[in-house]
Amino acid sequence: MSLAASTTRKALRFSNRFDEKWFADSNNSARRKAFAAEVESERMAGDLSFFCMSRTRTNSRIKEKFGIDVIRILRTLVRANKGRKVEMLDIGTGYMFLPPDVKASFGDKVAVTAIGLNPSDVSGKESTLRAKLKKLPKGESQEIQAQRRPVERSLEVIAKFKENLKSVDNYAFSLFENFAPEKKYDLLVDICGASTYSQFPARIEEQYFKLSRAGSVIITVHPEKNLIERFGPKSAIAKETGFCFVPLRVKGLKGVSIVRKVALNRALIS
Repeated sequence: MSLAASTTRKALRFSNRFDEKWFADSNNSARRKAFAAEVESERMAGDLSFFCMSRTRTNSRIKEKFGIDVIRILRTLVRANKGRKVEMLDIGTGYMFLPPDVKASFGDKVAVTAIGLNPSDVSGKESTLRAKLKKLPKGESQEIQAQRRPVERSLEVIAKFKENLKSVDNYAFSLFENFAPEKKYDLLVDICGASTYSQFPARIEEQYFKLSRAGSVIITVHPEKNLIERFGPKSAIAKETGFCFVPLRVKGLKGVSIVRKVALNRALIS
């Protein structure tokens, strides 16, 4: 797959349902602030043991941090959708460590679309890092290695990104707020992606609803309370569209919201 990708960033468009008071409350919620602060502090510290910026955001790391097994959830979706490919959207994929895990487990049974970094920017960063490494002194002393190792680790991650890029069926460089594919998805994964960093959470929620089909599962750090209030069985959108979000209870949940999109009549019965 070529590293070339579309770099068009369209102006954000908000629907008529945009609620400024809700937006302010959601955008400044303590939960969102705390999570973003944790991610940023570990990124600044260069802690690659955490998957900040998706550097080590494998399924095993997601399980370790949040207790969520993406592969297990996908396995359920694959069984429920025999006869067709399950469509997965990895939002804010970063250096793409989750898609290879998915492909290793399911092969062509799951089609993975990833939204993430501009490959051209990654290539530019690689050139800059290589130039920087050439200027650094060589040697085995602790002081020299302390200068070289962070640069070398960043180059290793970039090399892995290029390799991981081959594992996705579709790749898009786009803000999730603007992402407008022609398909819908069975699983949307948004961990350390738009749900953490976007300044437009109301728009993010609309995208979850718009890009999911009946039976879809959405895994996100976005507050579940907000998703259910806005798209739950009692919401205006549910009455208008006939579909809604309901909580999906998964054992081991740690700070992640998991909801499922279902027909409104099914939600009211259950």
